[in-house]
Amino acid sequence: MIQIEDPTLASILTQGGAPNISSVLASAAYWKACLLLAARSWSTIGGFTGVARLPGGRFAAPIDATWVISFAWDYDLNRAFALQLERLPDEDFDEGELPLA
Repeated sequence: MIQIEDPTLASILTQGGAPNISSVLASAAYWKACLLLAARSWSTIGGFTGVARLPGGRFAAPIDATWVISFAWDYDLNRAFALQLERLPDEDFDEGELPLA
């Protein structure tokens, strides 16, 4: 079983919600995370979401205009891991660039 170290995303996946997270966001994050965890190829991921490349070898799949699930990709096992629910900063950025730390 894949461990989710992000406590907010772990709560969403195991309990259906998290403190300070709307039910709409929790539902969208739940389904996006499940699809990412089930995907075994980039073409599968491309079938349900766009992905932006982040610094440090991570990627981000948007949930809405404010939230993304960032993740790393294991090229040997062909799977996403180290998923995190992240909020985008409240600043303007160029399309295709997700300014996450």
